[in-house]
Amino acid sequence: MEYVLIDEKSFMPYKMKFYTDRSAAVTYREIADQCVKGILALWDDHYLDINTLEGNIFQHKFDGNDVILKHEYLFAMDYLSNCLTAYEKTREKIYKETFEKIIDQFHEYLERNGPVYEDLAVYAQTLLIIKAYDIFGQFPHINDFLDLLMKYAYWLMDDSNYQGNNNHGLFQDLALLHISVFLGDSADACTWKRHAVKRVRQLFETAYYDDFTNNENSIIYFQFNNYMYEQIFEFCNYYGITDIKHIEERLERSKEALITFAHKDGSFPVIGDGRVFNCEKSNHSSCLFPDLGMAVLKIKETYLSFKNKTVYQSHAHVDVSSITARYKDIDFLIDSGQCNYDRYTPTNRYMRSSVGHTGIFPVFADGMFLGEFCDSLEYAEITSYECDETKAYVRGEYRLKDIQVVREVIVFPNEIKIKDKWSCGKPTMMRQRFIIPKELIENSTFTVSRRTLTSKVGNVNFKFEIKSEKTRALTVVQFGIAAPQYNSYEETMLLDTFAENALDGEISVKITFWEDE
Repeated sequence: MEYVLIDEKSFMPYKMKFYTDRSAAVTYREIADQCVKGILALWDDHYLDINTLEGNIFQHKFDGNDVILKHEYLFAMDYLSNCLTAYEKTREKIYKETFEKIIDQFHEYLERNGPVYEDLAVYAQTLLIIKAYDIFGQFPHINDFLDLLMKYAYWLMDDSNYQGNNNHGLFQDLALLHISVFLGDSADACTWKRHAVKRVRQLFETAYYDDFTNNENSIIYFQFNNYMYEQIFEFCNYYGITDIKHIEERLERSKEALITFAHKDGSFPVIGDGRVFNCEKSNHSSCLFPDLGMAVLKIKETYLSFKNKTVYQSHAHVDVSSITARYKDIDFLIDSGQCNYDRYTPTNRYMRSSVGHTGIFPVFADGMFLGEFCDSLEYAEITSYECDETKAYVRGEYRLKDIQVVREVIVFPNEIKIKDKWSCGKPTMMRQRFIIPKELIENSTFTVSRRTLTSKVGNVNFKFEIKSEKTRALTVVQFGIAAPQYNSYEETMLLDTFAENALDGEISVKITFWEDE
């Protein structure tokens, strides 16, 4: 690292040779070229055309879906980080000019409105300023941006601003670590560094269970938390920042645990907020994760996940008793994922509530937000788990208000058996739902009198048989939606069995699947 003096009144920041970079590894040039044309890539498929805007772009008021998210990513300015990468690699002046034009508008916004104290914005802007300084040395308003980092450091130090139980706390910790090195000449730099390391350790203890899973109750956010900790460890190891070695070792166990949730081809089911994604590794191990309340059962070519806990977290769902299942590379039971971050839109409510999950619930739960559901959930846990090479068994229980629910699942190589039982303090209507992906819709046949659904994908046949001999119930087929990717909807088939208002009941299901000879 080398010192560079900007002027007599400013700090002497380090010219950092290593820092976290938020630009896209592969598509940076495409994003930068769009930015040059006035099209800002905010996040995923969200863009902002600033050619149509009047005045300062940072004053823009978004409408439509994902308003909060669009605002956050406008101020994160990852599109400018991609411009910096493009300039660094090509030295084409248009990328530098585009950066300076937009950063000038941001500076104007700051003078009028002050800093944007949001977790992602503080984190991303910190990295952007450090990167710009590394590439340019001098750039417009640099002294004001160094002052901004000082303000961010003091905001980050205030524990009342800290997100102490999710990945946003990692944004804050990594930002503070970067500032402590970048502005290492500041009298407070060592204090910033110590406090960031202390919170990194504390957050790991909060965010990771004893079974090495993550508390956000989302597979993709489990992966993202692991990734963020890797970023922190890489940074600390480079700059000789100590006292995190023990959690670095535990993270390796968490990465191993995550792989267990993967299908044979390395893809992951959508559980909690998220989308379909892949990893390079997979294993054939079944496992119970009692703290998370999940079991993963893998019997030959059959995969089943069973989730029977939830928590009040931003990326968690109402998904107790929920199942996903796959035979070879064919999903035949899924959860619906999540389409966007607007918590109160009808589509989002559908996907995050009990409606959007392959589970057994009282019908009234469909109208409950996650917080209300968690407040009403007296307990939920997996009470039994057995597994060998030929079959697996898992049993889960939960109590919602005065309703006691038990779900038992047995997995064989070509068959899954599910038994749902419940008892209530007063007569209650229950619904058992199976969410079946679009691939099974085309060749499906539902026989009402037999409560049987058959389907076929390629040469693989599927048969769902519903029985409720002691319970008056109606089985119907309906249609819903799923979001295997953000803001991407697909039709699903819902195999629903509604049990009459009663004090107790039982529904059994057998799902068989086989290949043509």
